[in-house]
Amino acid sequence: MKMLKRVGIFPVDQESITLFENIHECRYGEIMHIASIKAWGLCGKKIQRCDGSEIIIEEGIGNIIKECEVLILLESWHDASPEYIKSVVKTAKQKSITIVSINNIRNSLEIDQHYENVVVAKKLKIQKKCDDLRVRKINIPVICVLGLTQNSGKLKMELELQKCLKQKGYKVAAIVSGLNGLIGKDTFCFEKKYLNGKNRNEEIIININAAVKRLEQDYDIVIVGIPGACLSFNPQYSNDFGITTQLFMCAIEPDYSVLMLPYMRYEEAFISHVKDEVQKRYDITINDIGISEFAIDMDASFEQKKMCFLKLIDKERDFEHLKKISVVDIKSDSQIEKLSDRIIWTLEN
Repeated sequence: MKMLKRVGIFPVDQESITLFENIHECRYGEIMHIASIKAWGLCGKKIQRCDGSEIIIEEGIGNIIKECEVLILLESWHDASPEYIKSVVKTAKQKSITIVSINNIRNSLEIDQHYENVVVAKKLKIQKKCDDLRVRKINIPVICVLGLTQNSGKLKMELELQKCLKQKGYKVAAIVSGLNGLIGKDTFCFEKKYLNGKNRNEEIIININAAVKRLEQDYDIVIVGIPGACLSFNPQYSNDFGITTQLFMCAIEPDYSVLMLPYMRYEEAFISHVKDEVQKRYDITINDIGISEFAIDMDASFEQKKMCFLKLIDKERDFEHLKKISVVDIKSDSQIEKLSDRIIWTLEN
């Protein structure tokens, strides 16, 4: 049996924590250590993983350097000083540790001799030029998971649905975003250069369509997590005003859509309004509403002039006040199981 390489991941931020709750291995090996930067306030935090084990967010890369063979740099390294990240990479290089960056770190840090072994994380392959410049019908069911805001629980919903549907005997691919390309077999992410504003919208749409179309050869179902927020509350917050969502909806025609909302004690009228607005704006049907484990931190959002979130500690929330609208609590395994049953029923009827 082939031994898995020991993997360390740095720097962990709030948005990446959900990933480590759901996996203990990645395509590069077994995740042994995860570390953050002291000023970010996460060091010492225990993360409960889906297999019942715990992993603690460490301060700095000391244990990674001592015990790991692979260092994965998350996109959050952008929020640290370039000098600090350069010192991290230099130290890892001296110890002959393989360095993997989620996006191409070379250009961003003005590559020097310390970066010879940097490897860019594997991405979902997209041709730079498609021979067939048409949006083609995808011949397997496509499930879309949209988020009203950032941190709306899309990743967790995708992974939980993928797990449930696999247990029912389906071959399921999940397309996620950003650092989640670390996850191994059956999970993919788009390379950012194919989705950014340097390409014309038509090219982006064709790229997305071609990539999803390619997966139909090997899978029964594709789950697509739509990057960014589909609605914005205020222009000052760091949402993309739904542009990315619009491009994805032009590229793929969802057979089932789940809209994720941050946690709040919503009134039914608000949920109905949001659902109608998303359906009208993107010309899709929202089949289910999911509720995230994150809530909007209003005080921090106003203070920092960007959307900030708090992760809720309670196990499950009470939504009994919702009489006419049903929602799926991301923290309830039974509700996600029932959602997967509804998806199968809808796809088969």
